[in-house]
Amino acid sequence: MKANRLRVDIGLAIFCVLLVAAIFTPTNAFAGAEDLKDALQEYAKGDYDAALTKLRGYVESNPDDSEVYAVLLETENRVLIRALAQGGEHERLIKYLLAKSKPMESDGLGDDEIKALVDEAVNSKDITVQRSARVKLRAAGERAVPHLYPYLASEDADTAVNAILALRQLHSDATVPLAECLHSDSARVRAYAATVLGDIGDARALPCVARVAALDDDPGAQEKAGKALAKLGGRSGSVADTYVVLGNSYYARDLNVVEGFDAVKSMWRWEEGGLVRYEAPSYLYPFLQAEECASDALALDPGHLGARALLARALLAQSVEAEVLNANGGSAPESLGGAFNLAKSQGFGAATAALEASMQAEDWDVAVECCYLAAATYGGEDLAGHALGHALAAPQKRVRYAAAISALRLSPKRGMPNADKVVSLGA
Repeated sequence: MKANRLRVDIGLAIFCVLLVAAIFTPTNAFAGAEDLKDALQEYAKGDYDAALTKLRGYVESNPDDSEVYAVLLETENRVLIRALAQGGEHERLIKYLLAKSKPMESDGLGDDEIKALVDEAVNSKDITVQRSARVKLRAAGERAVPHLYPYLASEDADTAVNAILALRQLHSDATVPLAECLHSDSARVRAYAATVLGDIGDARALPCVARVAALDDDPGAQEKAGKALAKLGGRSGSVADTYVVLGNSYYARDLNVVEGFDAVKSMWRWEEGGLVRYEAPSYLYPFLQAEECASDALALDPGHLGARALLARALLAQSVEAEVLNANGGSAPESLGGAFNLAKSQGFGAATAALEASMQAEDWDVAVECCYLAAATYGGEDLAGHALGHALAAPQKRVRYAAAISALRLSPKRGMPNADKVVSLGA
């Protein structure tokens, strides 16, 4: 059973405004991706006048759609939200670029069409029809997996093999939902799903495959998962460690695990004996996936400090995103309001480790929340060398302020007259 997760009431409405195109006529020559990056850096720093000047010049250069898409793909959504919140020309130009950055639309296969193609790919006796259906299913991507994986449990060898071939054709699109199928009660589904994941070779499957290879109670599933794990490069450390490594990659928005700049992304979970799809706003997706990985690690090792720290950071990052939306007139999912309290449940050690990680990554917004989390979870531990001392010397004023406030809250418990004592302890 997986650890409890923060359930988010997710909808498309939050990001609809980002997809509204503005009317603009570009005039100048090509400027280059670095000009857009410079403008977005100014927004990140809060220098909106400089940002607008640079953004205006970039848009007037008539940038290529693919170039805009590539830059915005790597841009934190909070930066775009803050730019939009400035209104006026800021909002108009950002909307124009967002409209240009939209990737090409897929064929838009409906659920009935996907089911029909799956039936042809798996059950047709005509090899040509099977192959044609498998190719057409590429357009469905991950949405085909819920219709394909049940056939892996078939006692008929041809049926199971046809399902395997169709899943392989989906390649990395199948990775995340198929990895969830490793929680199935069917040993055959677990075994063949692991086989396909090994063939695909996507590192996102490594923790789930490693869990089956190490812990599954079915020898056949365990053996196939072991072979798949070898294809994925094996694992270093415990199975819980592999979940934490993947979760940290999601949290860092590593482009190897977080792809595409879409308004919403799919979250897959194995629930009540089946594969269930949820939609997550793209600005929350990396942190939700990091939360999932941390929860999976804690289900295996409840005391894993790295997992507890990752869970705290993922929850606090979601809380920060909610604050940004609310401050800019948006509407964040109500359930995000409980993120801080859920992070508190991980304790002072996790808060400390989360603060250290956030400081090292210069993740300043979350570092601020980690300072408050440390104060909220403190239970009389020795503060010598604690990360709060380093936070008080941080280059970001808001982090220093948060650390000072947190230290003052700890003062009565430590008999300290003021926050300066923490600086000496951290020195």
